[in-house]
Amino acid sequence: MEQLTPLDAAAAAEVERQVLGRAKLRPRRAWGVPGRAVLAVDPAAAERRREDAVRERSVRLYPQRDGMTGLYALLPAPEAIRAYQALTRHRERPDR
Repeated sequence: MEQLTPLDAAAAAEVERQVLGRAKLRPRRAWGVPGRAVLAVDPAAAERRREDAVRERSVRLYPQRDGMTGLYALLPAPEAIRAYQALTRHRERPDR
């Protein structure tokens, strides 16, 4: 569980205990359990993970056929939403 990375051993053990206690959840419902457990056990660790993730943000282009290019962006959610909205507005312009 990568969410355990910023935790000390005792906190990681507590998160594992909480997560395993919810092991029978359906995958879709279980997805957020580790993150919520980390936040409950060590909020500072969750913040460190978020800060690390922000430092790793990136934007990449992937050439495709016929003069097209794929775009991949790993961004904090608010930035990603703004980028998506801007790109969508650009795509929908009538002069395109």
